[in-house]
Amino acid sequence: MQLLNISQKPLKATKRSKPMSKKQADAMTLPERIRAAYTKDAVAAITGTIWGSSIPVGTWWTAHHDLASHPLMWLPVLGGIGWSAIKMYSFNRQAFRLDTETATNISAAGAVALTEVLMSFSPHLWVSVLFLSILSATNGIFASVNLQTK
Repeated sequence: MQLLNISQKPLKATKRSKPMSKKQADAMTLPERIRAAYTKDAVAAITGTIWGSSIPVGTWWTAHHDLASHPLMWLPVLGGIGWSAIKMYSFNRQAFRLDTETATNISAAGAVALTEVLMSFSPHLWVSVLFLSILSATNGIFASVNLQTK
């Protein structure tokens, strides 16, 4: 049994795909966005996932652990909610399309408010962690795709 085959030819570098434009990224459906986030550029995927999920994690930690003892910690909590809400609104507009534009906007805004508030302020750990996971995954996907755009 041979563990290392030194005579094996080295792998050829794969041809990098051209970065997509911002317009192409904005026009993607949710499944296309997920596929693009994790199939084109591994460095962008890892960096985007870490950076995109770090803001919700920081917001959650600050809201659940630091807010009671440090009243000024409202500022990073509100900043994190605002940062995430923009991406979640776009995500929810695609996920919850209704008959009219107004109904879609109201539905998306309601879903954002519910998701962000439950993640940040629910006293039940399982509820806040569930919504933290959703927010982290969604923001990670958006950041990964955005890092791959020109």
